Amino acid sequence: MADSKKINLAVQYTNLLRSVLRNNLVSVFLFGSVVRGEDTEDSDIDVMAVVIEPPAKAKLKEMGSPDRFNNVKGCGEFEDISCAVVARNVFLANIKMGMPREGVNPLTEALVLYDTGLMKGLREQLKKGSISLREDAYWDYMRYGDIRRSYLCESIECGNLKDARSDASASATHYLRAYFLCEYGEMIISKRVLVKRIHEVHPGIAGVYDRVLNGDFDGDEVMDMLEEIRDWVTGCIFGK
Repeated sequence: MADSKKINLAVQYTNLLRSVLRNNLVSVFLFGSVVRGEDTEDSDIDVMAVVIEPPAKAKLKEMGSPDRFNNVKGCGEFEDISCAVVARNVFLANIKMGMPREGVNPLTEALVLYDTGLMKGLREQLKKGSISLREDAYWDYMRYGDIRRSYLCESIECGNLKDARSDASASATHYLRAYFLCEYGEMIISKRVLVKRIHEVHPGIAGVYDRVLNGDFDGDEVMDMLEEIRDWVTGCIFGK
């Protein structure tokens, strides 16, 4: 079940966005682990703000400060907010290209907090089946996994355990999403479902994934675990 306190915080942050961005703001929605009811104490509250034009630096500063993923990190009471600010034309292009993380999946699970009509129209297209992932979207997930693994190296070097756990979990999750999308045509956004499915398919890899999700590792060990998961996925996908 979604955390009502975090949703209320996202609603308050949306009010801040409306006051700062005014007519430039098209839509705001909540997505990610909070919407799925899979968030932890360390989870960010993922918000996407769709705008007509990229905001000026002064406007972005009123919204928060840049984080390591080029999103806006909220300040003060909004420190758990991670806001992706995306121009409308870019968001629509990502959806048209069937990109998972940048377009289709956020749209699929979005809890709309503010909208001028964009999300309503896109949701109707989604229901009709005219919006979907492209067939080779598993390549994106392999790339996402590699990107988060590179961030993991930085987190380990900085001694930031919180970010290291987040990066390791995201990297392994993206690799396994690539596997199920390619092998079974399943787009599994939910980690809970992903854990269940990998236990059904390969208990050995499932055990490694469980350890990654539980943060049960040190720096060198987690890189080996991710390598094991990645090698298994690539072997299944490309070793046929």
